[in-house]
Amino acid sequence: FKYMLSYLELERLSHSSQNFDIKKSLKESKQLGLIKTPTVVCEDGSVELDIHCRFFTDDIAYGILVVKWIAEELNVETPFIDELILWSQNLRGEEFLTEERKINKAFCLKEKFISGIPPSYGIHSVDGILD
Repeated sequence: FKYMLSYLELERLSHSSQNFDIKKSLKESKQLGLIKTPTVVCEDGSVELDIHCRFFTDDIAYGILVVKWIAEELNVETPFIDELILWSQNLRGEEFLTEERKINKAFCLKEKFISGIPPSYGIHSVDGILD
């Protein structure tokens, strides 16, 4: 994507950041500081995590799960990613991963728009997603 800005370039453009180091940027980013944990107030006044926010509905199914699919295709283990997906699917009653921590293709491909893994678009290999 020759016209796409990198994360650091976008941060410098959008927030006049002077960061040229990703670690420093993640610690000091004005952009990331604006992102608050999505919560909802319950009838009893308590506050809970909003499991219907973009993080759960989009970022897991169309981002992290795609990374997991690529890693599986390349035989790369993803213990932290697995934990994140399992945590999310348990909160939302989904079945993205099997008990063996493999992508549950039966669930992910049973209907359109459940996930963004490449087989959802007829792509069945890592080579198929490369230019």
